[in-house]
Amino acid sequence: MLIAGVLLLVTFGLLERKLEHPLVDLALIRDKGRACAYGAAFFQSFGRAGVTVLVVLQQQIVAGRSAAEAGLTGMVMALAMVIATPVSGRLAAVLTARTLTAIGGMLSVAGLVGLALSPATVPLPLTMGWLVLVGAGIGIFTTPNTAAIMRGVPAARRTVANAVRSMLYNSAAALGTSVALLVVSASGIAGYDVQDAGPAVRAAFTVALLVCAAAEAVAFGFGVARGGPWRVRPPAPERPLSGVGGAAP
Repeated sequence: MLIAGVLLLVTFGLLERKLEHPLVDLALIRDKGRACAYGAAFFQSFGRAGVTVLVVLQQQIVAGRSAAEAGLTGMVMALAMVIATPVSGRLAAVLTARTLTAIGGMLSVAGLVGLALSPATVPLPLTMGWLVLVGAGIGIFTTPNTAAIMRGVPAARRTVANAVRSMLYNSAAALGTSVALLVVSASGIAGYDVQDAGPAVRAAFTVALLVCAAAEAVAFGFGVARGGPWRVRPPAPERPLSGVGGAAP
């Protein structure tokens, strides 16, 4: 089925290139910056979805904490995202999308690696601290990356451009969740409602979190690969017209 899916995806792409009004306008990815932004959105969503599931399960299965405690732990990441997103919007006045996605990607990778290498039984404040880094990274990353996708798209094609972004985001979230659960299931765990702090289960959660970190690292790479300046260039000062007010050009 996976092989068939790949073949059908390639066939779909080839057909879309020949249609006058394609369902997915592949011309949108001819621009390097937008193509990198699409790639960054996909891998960032992959890692984000995986860690959301993994942390809640790890806190219950390995650390033996209640569902309420696990839910509150995971909520910290969402709160950090809510706080960091408007901050990213303010920073966009002086920093480019390339810089902000790089900063967000580094914070997310650092937080995920910290989570992966920390035992699940560490005090909750430490786990929450790593999740704050992940959430802040996602919040800083998302807004400028979305703006980079939509920038320069003609009005008649904005719906398609955003639909492609949404499709990549949702499919990556589904894939990230599936891969995370697949890695954990491969440990031989009896079920998600059974506490199991065995070495195989602990190792599986570590590997799954590192997979999410790798996805965020790829998103960081796409963010940097888009090229361009790191800071927003100030507008050039207006030059006075020749002969106006006695000023020379």
